[in-house]
Amino acid sequence: MVVRRFSICLALAALAATAAGGARAQTPGWYVGGEGAWSHLNDQNATATSPGTSTPLKIHPSEGFAAGVNGGFEFQSGLRLEGELVYRRHDETSATNAGVTGPTHGNIDNLAIMGNAYYDFNNATRFTPYVGAGVGAARLHLDDFNSVGTPGLSDDNWQLAYQGIAGVRYTIDPNWSASLDYRYFGTTDPKFTGTVGGVPSSLKTDYRTHNVMLGVAYHFAPPPPPPPPVAAPVPAAAPAAVPPPPSPVRQFTVYFEFDKSDLTPEGTKVVQDAATSYRADLGRGLHGPLGHAKIQPRPLQAARGYGAGGAGPRRRARWRHRRDLARQGKPRGAHRRRRPRATQPARRDRAVM
Repeated sequence: MVVRRFSICLALAALAATAAGGARAQTPGWYVGGEGAWSHLNDQNATATSPGTSTPLKIHPSEGFAAGVNGGFEFQSGLRLEGELVYRRHDETSATNAGVTGPTHGNIDNLAIMGNAYYDFNNATRFTPYVGAGVGAARLHLDDFNSVGTPGLSDDNWQLAYQGIAGVRYTIDPNWSASLDYRYFGTTDPKFTGTVGGVPSSLKTDYRTHNVMLGVAYHFAPPPPPPPPVAAPVPAAAPAAVPPPPSPVRQFTVYFEFDKSDLTPEGTKVVQDAATSYRADLGRGLHGPLGHAKIQPRPLQAARGYGAGGAGPRRRARWRHRRDLARQGKPRGAHRRRRPRATQPARRDRAVM
């Protein structure tokens, strides 16, 4: 009856798992958990012996409970390995002998150390069905068992233990999960020995239980992977250097009196300004021809560029303003000369710097 009812529960859980959506199965890794269960111990087929007698018995235990802790590792493939420590206890309430049932006193409990292996049917929902099996050892303890009103038998011994498991787990979040499963737990047949009222006695019995276990587990989710390295930003190309605008060209013009080579005060001031500009502009501020006397040329001398009054005053004027420029700091040769054009109109003699 118990197995059939729990099979119906598992079927309903599987149906819910196929219909529900949400997060994927639990994150693989280590986990620890706790569990509690309702436990049903089957009627025990037992044999009570004392010197000269052997009495078959069917012992009727009450419903019991189980509680335990577990921990293990869950693999990406669905395999899960677990260690478990579980305690179970049942009271021995009555026994039947030759068709006669009488009340008894005492209890039987066990502490089992199990190693379990599970397979999780991982899917895209929060519900994960699983099956498993376990094997280990159980310490069974019989405490003061006998018919009511008589001294009881107490003893304990270790037996091989085994269990089969089927259930479903619900993923609450990446770190927490809850599970509900059915477990069939049994041991090899224990034999308890001792004395009852000073008489050596023994009780050989079996031990088979059905358990509905509810568990909660904490999963140590692995830390998230480190973020991908951020590429260093490519430095922006430096803007192309814009050359400074060229210095404005300044032209210095020295005027002479007609047919004269002496510098006037205004001409001397122009020569000083030209030399100062040259020093400030590193030689780039002096432009234009030096020593240009403009006069009305004669018809026969126009082709050669000679004006009225002859070339002597012009040569003297050029020599003088070049000499004055050199005195002001302008090296000789840092000038250029432009010949006069015969077509320009006659005007006062001038030197252009």
